[in-house]
Amino acid sequence: MPNYPANGPRFEPDDKPYPILGIAVDILDHQDPMHQHIKGQLLYGISGCMQAVAQGRMTLLVPNKALWLPAGVPHKITAQGLVKYRSLYFDLDHFPNTPQQTHLIAVKPLLREMIDELCFIEEEKLDSQITLRLAHSCMDQIISPTPLNYSVPLTSHKIISKAINHIMTHPHTLLKPEAIANHIGTSSRNLNRLFKKELGLTCHQWQQQFKIIQALELLITTQSVSITADRLGFSSDSAFSIMFKRLMGKAPSYYIQK
Repeated sequence: MPNYPANGPRFEPDDKPYPILGIAVDILDHQDPMHQHIKGQLLYGISGCMQAVAQGRMTLLVPNKALWLPAGVPHKITAQGLVKYRSLYFDLDHFPNTPQQTHLIAVKPLLREMIDELCFIEEEKLDSQITLRLAHSCMDQIISPTPLNYSVPLTSHKIISKAINHIMTHPHTLLKPEAIANHIGTSSRNLNRLFKKELGLTCHQWQQQFKIIQALELLITTQSVSITADRLGFSSDSAFSIMFKRLMGKAPSYYIQK
C-alpha cells in the first residue's frame, strides 16, 4: 500500500476487501474525530507522539510502541507536530481471535520488520497465501507481549470529568486536590471518594499518572529533562526525576532518544 502524506486523501480501510492491509503515514498536527473500524487495527509509532482515547482510557503512543485497537471500538487519535506511523488492519473473518481490549505493546525488531513489510506489499499481493501467513505471524507477536501502561482512565461522571478537564487545561501546574475541588464546587474528600470509586485512583494519583504521560511526550519531543520538569510545573529537575523514577522505575533520561 502507498505512503499517505499529511495532506493526502483520507484512507478508509473498511472499504478494502483484503484480509490484511497496511499504510505508512506522515502527518502534522492531526486530530481524528471519534470513529471505529470493522477491522482490528495496530497503530505503530515511528517518530513523534500520539494520544489515543478508547475504551475509557487515554493512552500515549510513543516511538517503538504499538497500540492495538479492537474492531468496533470507538476511538480518536490526536497528534501534535510531525508524526510518522504505520497502521495495519486485520479482517476478522481471517483473524477471529484478535484481542478484545485496547492495549499498548513494545515493538521488538521482529515485529517491526513484519509491520514494515506488510505496509509496503503491493495491493495485488495482499490476498496471497504468503502475505496471509506473514500476517498471522505478526498477529502472534501482537497477542503474546505483556501490555504496557502508558495511559490514564477516563469517565463520563460529571464531577470527575470537570476535575479531569481542569487538570488537563493546566498542564504547567501541579494542582492540589483542594484547589481542584474548590474550582468545581465540591470538597477534596468527596472528590477523592468519587475518583476512587469510579477510576480506582485518588485525584492526586490520577494527576500523577497524567503528568507521567505528559512527561514522556515532552522528553521525546524536547529531548531535555530540565525543559520537561519546568513545563510540568516542578520546582526542580530533581523533584521531577524522583517522582518520575518512583512511578516508572527508570530515570527520565532513559526515555530521551528512545
